[in-house]
Amino acid sequence: MSARVIILGGNPETASLFEVAKKMGLYTIACNPYKDSPVKLIADLSFEVDPRDAVAIDKIILEQNVSAVILGVSDPLLPFYKLICERNELRCYANSKSVYAFSSKSNFYEICQKYGLSPIPQFGVVSSIEFEIGQLSYPVVVKPVDSGAALGVSECNSLKELRLGVEKALEVSINKQVVIEKSMKCDDLFAYYTFIDGKVFLTAVADRIKSDKYDSLRRVCLYANYPSKHLDPFLEQVNTKLIAMFNQLDISFGILCIQFFFDGRNFFPYDPGFRIQGEAPHIYINALYGLDQREMLIKYALGTDLDSKEFEEKNDPEFTGKVARTIWVLGEVGIISEYEGLDLIKATPGVVSVHTRFRRNDELTNKMIGTERQVLMRIHLLASSIEALDDLNSFIVSKLKVSDSNGKSLIQDIYDPKLAEMRNT
Repeated sequence: MSARVIILGGNPETASLFEVAKKMGLYTIACNPYKDSPVKLIADLSFEVDPRDAVAIDKIILEQNVSAVILGVSDPLLPFYKLICERNELRCYANSKSVYAFSSKSNFYEICQKYGLSPIPQFGVVSSIEFEIGQLSYPVVVKPVDSGAALGVSECNSLKELRLGVEKALEVSINKQVVIEKSMKCDDLFAYYTFIDGKVFLTAVADRIKSDKYDSLRRVCLYANYPSKHLDPFLEQVNTKLIAMFNQLDISFGILCIQFFFDGRNFFPYDPGFRIQGEAPHIYINALYGLDQREMLIKYALGTDLDSKEFEEKNDPEFTGKVARTIWVLGEVGIISEYEGLDLIKATPGVVSVHTRFRRNDELTNKMIGTERQVLMRIHLLASSIEALDDLNSFIVSKLKVSDSNGKSLIQDIYDPKLAEMRNT
């Protein structure tokens, strides 16, 4: 009889964990409150239950003889994942220290300061719209303390916008708290760490370039380049401090991504994610080294003690001299009728993965715009040079079509190196 595993999270990014678990011969169970969750199309069994409902989730674990619970791409579920595992005596990579540090932006701010890191300047953590700051402090960014994917995030330039932003963020915050911080106008990047058997590996550092097409899109990534052009200063200024933090948090296993702003002198950490990532750097790790981090997470949850030796031998944040790019294709409001060019793109050398988040007849709504929910797909590219990467990227732009039933394009933005070059000349 196959071991039974619950995978927490209901978004399209979590679906790959279900796919890998099934290939490993496991019986997969989805537990989320969303009737139309894409993972429920893949899971062997599904329940419409909120993982925060301790009685309901524990009953399923007992009745289904569940062997492991695995956290998918869902920041808000990190503390509940730990509690579920503790109550049911299942293996968990998170502990009280790491949950405290990485499940709240305000807690993360606090611990970064302790280790000599410079978090984004904050004006306050509030739970009411009745909050004011000095006029000279604008623009500011308002975000929930406990959510990701740009949900509930607003940039505000006045008191009126600030109160609307706080109200919007409170609506999606589980803990009904909002952080207000300085709006950063500088380079954006992320650092991706792997933990195995108590050892820390900096696995990737990538630059995140956000869309500048419309104000509503400027919170959403358009593409990510690996390795980051700021890798060397990151190693010099930040990496050692982060490793000291991780050791103090007693992290022995897991995957962690931390985003940063860089103003040319200082790195400002923000938005940690202690789980598998929607950006999916694990795809490049598998393509470069033959190491599937999704399998690692699943094996760990089932009780396997993993040896760090192979990962240590192969891991290289410089990507062994290669370069990579993840293209985020941003969608327009409408109902998807047709994809064109996908089969050709998937068969093209250098295209490592194409992950579509929407099926035909799925609808993109106004509420999705300006958040990661409007991402139609992510396309992962690997090449030997930036020039080859740009050529591959431009080829994809020329071949990919997404349209509604009237033939209208539903691609709102996609990075095109040729257009970018024209703008810069």
